[in-house]
Amino acid sequence: MDDVDDLLGTAEPVDPPEIFNMDLRNISRGVSITWLMQAFEMDRNTIKKRLADCPPIKMGAGQQPLFKLSQAAAYLVKPRFDTKTYIKNMNINDLPPFLRKEVWEARLKEQRWKEKAGDLWHTADVTETFAEVFKLIKNQMQLWVDNLARTEAMSDAQNKHFVGAVDQLQQDLHRELIELPKARKTSPQSADAEDDE
Repeated sequence: MDDVDDLLGTAEPVDPPEIFNMDLRNISRGVSITWLMQAFEMDRNTIKKRLADCPPIKMGAGQQPLFKLSQAAAYLVKPRFDTKTYIKNMNINDLPPFLRKEVWEARLKEQRWKEKAGDLWHTADVTETFAEVFKLIKNQMQLWVDNLARTEAMSDAQNKHFVGAVDQLQQDLHRELIELPKARKTSPQSADAEDDE
């Protein structure tokens, strides 16, 4: 009874029309336009217009179309959701073909804008930037070694250990700079698009 009240959009107890006495087994066999008119409180013309693209599951008595209730409801009831959120969560394959071209063109424009703004970098540019940073670090570390050798603040053993640690760090940085582009390229934006699909 509560389901009927919810379906009719009222919390007040009402006597359900005779048409609602169908059991679930009968509903699963399909519902008629007349049944939908009473269930959704709509006139016949509105129901027919909204169901124009909804395929009936079969034809009933008198060649009247019978619809799957859940499928027909999707055509009859305006969804309650935020349109912007729904569109944002859509993937390109959900769009009609004529809109897909628009999406790709918009993404290309966005890429150009991000590149000009400096927010989109090519892998080679990222690697070159890392190389410059590593070069600066290497030069600074060499200055540490040279300056400490002149101050004689450390014993020979300490100095030897420090120089070894600096050399090892330089080798590690060099290796990472060589291996980084192989192991971790910046992903193409097409990968982001594939996530949407």
